[in-house]
Amino acid sequence: MEVYCLGHKAWQPCYVLKLNDTTVMLDCALDLAGLLNFLPLPLVYSPKLSALPHWKPKDLEDGQELHEGITRLFRENVGHVFVDSCPLVRIPETGLVDFSTVDVLLISNCFSMLSLPFITEKLGFRGKIYATEPTAHFGRQLMEELVHYIYRTPANNSTEEWKNEEVWRLLPDGVLKESTDFQTWRKLYSEEDIQKSVSRVHSVSYSQKIDLFGHLEATAVSSGFCLGSCNWLLETEQTKVIYISSSSTFTTHPCPMERSQLSSADLMITCGLTNAPSANPDSMLGELCGRLGRCVHACVQLNTVSSVCIFLFTLPTLILSSCSPKKWWQRPHSMLPNREPMYTGSLYI
Repeated sequence: MEVYCLGHKAWQPCYVLKLNDTTVMLDCALDLAGLLNFLPLPLVYSPKLSALPHWKPKDLEDGQELHEGITRLFRENVGHVFVDSCPLVRIPETGLVDFSTVDVLLISNCFSMLSLPFITEKLGFRGKIYATEPTAHFGRQLMEELVHYIYRTPANNSTEEWKNEEVWRLLPDGVLKESTDFQTWRKLYSEEDIQKSVSRVHSVSYSQKIDLFGHLEATAVSSGFCLGSCNWLLETEQTKVIYISSSSTFTTHPCPMERSQLSSADLMITCGLTNAPSANPDSMLGELCGRLGRCVHACVQLNTVSSVCIFLFTLPTLILSSCSPKKWWQRPHSMLPNREPMYTGSLYI
């Protein structure tokens, strides 16, 4: 048995497990933190961004010169240097494993599949892909919104000359300077790549057993993290491996985390670690549902802003149960809202 970690951070998982002559990839998250090194892409002309001064290196050695076209790809703001070019993203490590030898890819939730078009369309992956149906739908939506955000406004420069190592050594300390693997950053995929990759996903249900080439058996069980999220069980006649992705034991999700099948494992792989394990969202969600319930009861229009609409799809049941003094189905028809709920895509400001 061999395990490889291809992700760059614990909350951006991508693992490869070799077991019983079968190579299994677990998740394929995308590191989006690198986007913070690039100038924003405003929908309209921004005089403030255009007025930012170009970065000029201060530690040039005697007789050393840099081409003016390269230094103009950087702008400086309050001591921080930003790349004025088309944003690039950081994909999982590609040097440890030959992706064409991976037999199957198991996806645990929609946030852990944002590298899927790179895996299937750019890196030679030819295996099977399994995920729950909500995960596939929400993952496609997230990727489409990301592509829309990146390509909705053409960048002033699309060159990657800023990757010059000579220039990188002169950059001031910061996130960009600390990213030693920026040479591997890639341009984001296209909508066509998204459609091709998602079309290869096979839908599975909770507790459904999947036979992987007769060598091992995979089972998805609820993780309680978001709609469609799951943990994976990989079993052979002698070995049991469990993969615990982003999970939650709180009561904020209608399908709770399944824990009974996660015992007696020979190997446990964990990821999706949180930086705030003591934060309990139950009280905050209870307050939100209470306020929304009162609005629904009063038949008034309400707008809710959320970072991702996936969160909103878990609310209707909780909101309706919060309506008092009577349940919504017990109230007279005249008291019910006469508008259907409407969900829109991301709001970019």
